[in-house]
Amino acid sequence: MHLGLLLTASVALAEGPSTWTLLWENDSWWALMWDNTYRDEFYTHGLRLSTSRWVDGPADTGLARTAYTVADALRLGEAESAHFGLSQTMYTPVAFWEPYAQPDDHPWGGHLHLTAGLGAMRGGWRTSIELLGGVTGPPSLVEPTQIKAHETFGADAPEGWDHQIAAEPTVGVSVGLSEVRAATWTDGTLQVRAVPTLLAVAATTDLAAEVGGLVGIGTVGDVPSVRPEEARFGHSALEGPGATSTRVGLSVYAFADARVTAHDQFVSGGTFTSVEAPVAERSLAELGVGVTARIHHTRIHMVNNYQTAVFAGQPYHHVYGAISLAQDFGTVTNR
Repeated sequence: MHLGLLLTASVALAEGPSTWTLLWENDSWWALMWDNTYRDEFYTHGLRLSTSRWVDGPADTGLARTAYTVADALRLGEAESAHFGLSQTMYTPVAFWEPYAQPDDHPWGGHLHLTAGLGAMRGGWRTSIELLGGVTGPPSLVEPTQIKAHETFGADAPEGWDHQIAAEPTVGVSVGLSEVRAATWTDGTLQVRAVPTLLAVAATTDLAAEVGGLVGIGTVGDVPSVRPEEARFGHSALEGPGATSTRVGLSVYAFADARVTAHDQFVSGGTFTSVEAPVAERSLAELGVGVTARIHHTRIHMVNNYQTAVFAGQPYHHVYGAISLAQDFGTVTNR
């Protein structure tokens, strides 16, 4: 059903300039790249397929016109985009081979969810709103996903999925705000930018607020305005495919986020149900460095993420990687 809804949305998105993105977040393969011990732990896997339709002006029709109307009604400014995504995320303890619950370690958990939202610009500020709906527990299909992956690569079988967070419906909204123009400097084909960001999430999965920012340098049009979208929250505060002066582009960037959390279902062991779980930390920080490479309309992001402890007694910080492949179709001309 989730995939069918995403494909239905893609038909509408095909009317004009659009972007398709496949994102994969994982801890183990990135740890191996840095010659660390192989691990599956904490936030261990995220997979997201998303598509965006870029609004090319008020004369657009269909979905783009709907986004334009909604953004105007909410006084968000001029609509830039409409987004849809399908994500699966997975959470495991350090001792994934143990067949019993571990109250002093990250609980087992999975989430399969859809997101739908829009982005709009007023002055130099971009607002992005995403609605979320999904399910946790066995219907999220994370157990067979991990078991099959471990069979394929000859790893130890995970034994604790009988103690995962129960099946619960999930629903919520996230709102992001970023100032994307004030601190942008361009000289010929080179661009430098610094972008402050705010994010608030109110969902059955999370109740949190985040402040952060990104700095980067690269060819014009290739430096991200905000941190590339994440599978975990599925937030798509992205810029559309615009005119660039080169067929090949490159950028490097760094970001930092500080988050205050009142509730995190995947650390606390559930929202409407409960499993044994540790005490969640109320604040955390995340740092990251990344690189973007583009050949014409195809872009690849590679990011290394460092996250502080999410629960009391967590023995060490968490490092995980992200890689995404994005394909732009068409160019947004009226911007």
